[in-house]
Amino acid sequence: MSLAETLDRQLDAMQRFVTLLREERQSLTQGEIDGPELKRLAEAKSQVAAELETLDAQRRDVMRELGHGESRQSAERAATEAQRLDSWHQLRTIGEEARQLNRINGLLAMNRMEQNQRMLNFLKEAAGSTLYEPDGRSRRQGLNRISSRV
Repeated sequence: MSLAETLDRQLDAMQRFVTLLREERQSLTQGEIDGPELKRLAEAKSQVAAELETLDAQRRDVMRELGHGESRQSAERAATEAQRLDSWHQLRTIGEEARQLNRINGLLAMNRMEQNQRMLNFLKEAAGSTLYEPDGRSRRQGLNRISSRV
C-alpha cells in the first residue's frame, strides 16, 4: 500500500473516530444516560482505534521503506512527496480534536459516575435507617437529610 493510500485511510478512520467521540459526548450530556448506546459507541470506538493503530504502523513501515525516519519533519517530507501534505495536516488537526474530545468525554463520564455514587450512598444510608416506627407509623426523618449534592 502506498503512503498516499495509507494517509487517506488513516484520515478517514480518524474522522470516523471523531464522529463517534462527538456522539459519545452528546450521549453523556443527555439528562438520562442511554447505557446500550454508550456500549455501542464504546465498541465502535474500540474497533476504529484498533484500525487507527494498524494504519499508523503501516504508515510508519511505508515511511521506513521510502527511507524516511519517524520524526514529524520526516512525516511531513514523506507526505509532501506523496502529494498528501494537506491530508497529513488534517490528520494531525483531527487527531488533536480527538484527543480533546476524549479528555472531555472522560471528565463527563467521571462526573456521571461520581453523581451516581453520591445517589447510591444516599439510598444506602436511607435504606439503612428505619423508615417506620414499631407501630407502623412513618419515620420520615431519614429522608429529610437529602443532600443538595445528589
